[in-house]
Amino acid sequence: MTYSELRYLNAVDKLTENGGVRQIDLSRFLGVSTVSIYKAMARLEEKNYVERNENGLYFLTLPAKEIISEYMTCAKAIEKLLIEKCNSSQKKAQRDAIAVTCSLSDENRKSILNLINK
Repeated sequence: MTYSELRYLNAVDKLTENGGVRQIDLSRFLGVSTVSIYKAMARLEEKNYVERNENGLYFLTLPAKEIISEYMTCAKAIEKLLIEKCNSSQKKAQRDAIAVTCSLSDENRKSILNLINK
């Protein structure tokens, strides 16, 4: 999963109320154009991470919720290390931890999750 995809999925997750979120609300929240939202959501729909209901509202699928949880758990562990061991600010640590998590192979991300769960 790319950093951008995770960013969009997190936004849908945070903004979803009563079954979904509108394209314009995602656009405002992320500070990107509605065209960018439309294209990103189309790609995420193809990957079965988001669906759109009859009212045009986007919502996360179960696979998306599971993968967001996995990625964010890993990112939180990396963020904690960056703050505690590298004296990074919380904002920079969070951004960098998500980027690092997205750049990891599935094998290494799952290894980190196994370490966390021990």
